[in-house]
Amino acid sequence: MVSDSDQQKLEALSARISKAQKEANPSRRREGESLGAHSSIVRAMRIGSDFVAMVIVPTVLGGFLDDQLKTGPWIMLSMVFVGFIGGFYSLVHTLDEGRRKGQDGSDAKKE
Repeated sequence: MVSDSDQQKLEALSARISKAQKEANPSRRREGESLGAHSSIVRAMRIGSDFVAMVIVPTVLGGFLDDQLKTGPWIMLSMVFVGFIGGFYSLVHTLDEGRRKGQDGSDAKKE
Protein backbone atom coordinates (compact mmCIF):
# COMPACT_ATOMS: atom_id res chain seq x y z
CA MET A 1 0.00 0.00 0.00
CA VAL A 2 1.14 3.51 -0.78
CA SER A 3 0.75 6.10 1.91
CA ASP A 4 -0.11 9.73 1.26
CA SER A 5 3.46 10.88 1.87
CA ASP A 6 4.78 8.26 -0.57
CA GLN A 7 2.22 9.34 -3.15
CA GLN A 8 3.29 12.97 -2.76
CA LYS A 9 6.94 11.95 -3.16
CA LEU A 10 6.10 10.03 -6.35
CA GLU A 11 4.22 12.99 -7.78
CA ALA A 12 7.10 15.34 -6.93
CA LEU A 13 9.57 12.94 -8.51
CA SER A 14 7.42 12.67 -11.64
CA ALA A 15 7.27 16.47 -11.89
CA ARG A 16 11.05 16.74 -11.49
CA ILE A 17 11.64 14.10 -14.17
CA SER A 18 9.31 15.89 -16.60
CA LYS A 19 11.04 19.20 -15.94
CA ALA A 20 14.49 17.67 -16.44
CA GLN A 21 13.42 16.03 -19.71
CA LYS A 22 12.10 19.33 -21.06
CA GLU A 23 15.30 21.14 -20.08
CA ALA A 24 17.51 18.41 -21.58
CA ASN A 25 15.72 18.49 -24.92
CA PRO A 26 14.26 21.96 -25.54
CA SER A 27 13.82 21.30 -29.26
CA ARG A 28 11.49 18.41 -28.52
CA ARG A 29 8.40 19.00 -30.52
CA ARG A 30 5.04 19.44 -28.91
CA GLU A 31 2.44 16.78 -29.39
CA GLY A 32 0.74 17.20 -32.76
CA GLU A 33 3.43 19.54 -34.11
CA SER A 34 4.68 18.61 -37.57
CA LEU A 35 8.29 17.83 -38.37
CA GLY A 36 8.31 20.34 -41.21
CA ALA A 37 11.57 20.44 -43.16
CA HIS A 38 12.96 17.28 -41.57
CA SER A 39 9.96 15.34 -42.81
CA SER A 40 10.54 16.62 -46.34
CA ILE A 41 14.22 15.67 -46.26
CA VAL A 42 13.43 12.18 -45.03
CA ARG A 43 10.79 11.75 -47.71
CA ALA A 44 13.16 12.98 -50.44
CA MET A 45 15.89 10.61 -49.27
CA ARG A 46 13.41 7.73 -49.26
CA ILE A 47 12.28 8.52 -52.79
CA GLY A 48 15.86 8.75 -54.04
CA SER A 49 17.09 5.59 -52.35
CA ASP A 50 14.03 3.62 -53.48
CA PHE A 51 14.56 4.69 -57.08
CA VAL A 52 18.27 3.88 -57.05
CA ALA A 53 17.66 0.48 -55.46
CA MET A 54 14.93 -0.33 -57.96
CA VAL A 55 17.37 0.31 -60.82
CA ILE A 56 20.63 -1.10 -59.41
CA VAL A 57 19.38 -4.41 -58.01
CA PRO A 58 17.82 -5.66 -61.28
CA THR A 59 20.83 -4.37 -63.25
CA VAL A 60 23.27 -6.35 -61.12
CA LEU A 61 21.03 -9.41 -61.29
CA GLY A 62 20.79 -9.06 -65.08
CA GLY A 63 24.57 -8.75 -65.40
CA PHE A 64 25.03 -11.90 -63.31
CA LEU A 65 22.51 -13.81 -65.43
CA ASP A 66 24.17 -12.59 -68.64
CA ASP A 67 27.53 -13.89 -67.41
CA GLN A 68 26.09 -17.26 -66.41
CA LEU A 69 23.98 -17.76 -69.54
CA LYS A 70 26.45 -16.11 -71.98
CA THR A 71 23.65 -14.02 -73.50
CA GLY A 72 25.52 -10.75 -73.85
CA PRO A 73 24.00 -7.55 -72.49
CA TRP A 74 20.39 -8.43 -73.33
CA ILE A 75 19.16 -9.66 -69.95
CA MET A 76 20.92 -6.79 -68.19
CA LEU A 77 19.38 -4.22 -70.55
CA SER A 78 15.96 -5.78 -70.03
CA MET A 79 16.42 -5.66 -66.27
CA VAL A 80 17.52 -2.00 -66.43
CA PHE A 81 14.27 -1.25 -68.26
CA VAL A 82 12.27 -3.22 -65.65
CA GLY A 83 14.14 -1.38 -62.88
CA PHE A 84 13.28 2.03 -64.32
CA ILE A 85 9.62 1.06 -64.65
CA GLY A 86 9.60 -0.16 -61.04
CA GLY A 87 11.46 2.94 -59.87
CA PHE A 88 9.00 5.30 -61.51
CA TYR A 89 6.08 3.30 -60.14
CA SER A 90 7.55 3.56 -56.64
CA LEU A 91 8.18 7.28 -57.14
CA VAL A 92 4.60 7.96 -58.25
CA HIS A 93 3.19 5.80 -55.44
CA THR A 94 5.26 7.59 -52.77
CA LEU A 95 4.39 11.04 -54.09
CA ASP A 96 0.70 10.15 -54.27
CA GLU A 97 0.86 8.83 -50.71
CA GLY A 98 2.39 12.14 -49.61
CA ARG A 99 -0.32 14.08 -51.43
CA ARG A 100 -3.04 12.12 -49.66
CA LYS A 101 -1.47 12.74 -46.25
CA GLY A 102 -0.94 16.16 -44.75
CA GLN A 103 2.48 17.33 -43.62
CA ASP A 104 1.52 16.50 -40.04
CA GLY A 105 0.77 12.89 -40.99
CA SER A 106 -3.00 13.14 -40.69
CA ASP A 107 -5.13 11.94 -43.58
CA ALA A 108 -6.23 14.74 -45.83
CA LYS A 109 -9.86 15.02 -46.85
CA LYS A 110 -10.40 12.75 -49.85
CA GLU A 111 -12.38 14.20 -52.72
